[in-house]
Amino acid sequence: MLILMATVNSKRLVLEKSLMQMFNVLQTKADFELQTRM
Repeated sequence: MLILMATVNSKRLVLEKSLMQMFNVLQTKADFELQTRM
């Protein structure tokens, strides 16, 4: 049971990390587009 919880937790961490990276990329892209318009 404990091993299962650890696996679920690590998978969630990986998922959150990749979501944060995707969000950061989108944010950077949006900032870049704003700067190029100005």
